[in-house]
Amino acid sequence: MRNLRHLTPRYIWNRIFWKIYHRRYPFAPYLNAEITRHLENLIHPNHVGLEPGSGASTVWFAQRCGHLTSIEHDPAWAQRVSDWLRERNLFDKVDMKLCERGPKGTPESYVDSIAAFSDNSLDFILIDGKKRDSCAIASLPRLKPGGHIIVDDVHRYIANDTPSHAPYSRGPTDGDASLKWEKFVDQTKIWPRLWKSDGISDTAIWTKPIAKDTQQRL
Repeated sequence: MRNLRHLTPRYIWNRIFWKIYHRRYPFAPYLNAEITRHLENLIHPNHVGLEPGSGASTVWFAQRCGHLTSIEHDPAWAQRVSDWLRERNLFDKVDMKLCERGPKGTPESYVDSIAAFSDNSLDFILIDGKKRDSCAIASLPRLKPGGHIIVDDVHRYIANDTPSHAPYSRGPTDGDASLKWEKFVDQTKIWPRLWKSDGISDTAIWTKPIAKDTQQRL
């Protein structure tokens, strides 16, 4: 039986606000609104980005960055997103890559697509699709220093000292959801992090540090 303990008055109110927000901004990423507003200031017209998993966010990022690669395993959904881009004259800014979903339990198709990018080549990466832990690990070397990795529904995967009100949030006693998420947390432990919740889901942004010698040259 489905667990309905999260259906509190607070959650219902947050859900109503979420629906109103996305009805008003239908192509806003399905992240919490505070993170989306923060991304407005982080994403620049010369930025190159990657998202494993296409959707409304594909349109939103394409409107703001220089070039975006979007990886999708569902041909029908990829076509729908491509149509949205064409309707808004954004298709030339996006490389829609269709990959096959690997056998159950294997993330190779998405991860191999990420691994094709050179190290230090991307300004931002949105982790919001299949096999998020494997995609997150594969993405870290591809980020430029100063680049951002955005993990949606992070509360479901990474334990936080103070769990949010979002359903299925993980606290210290729960631990991280997989060994790969533990590895991700370890590899980003010195990275600046912004973690926000709207009571429905949490999203976090990690920023890859710029080496001190690079900062001195700048």
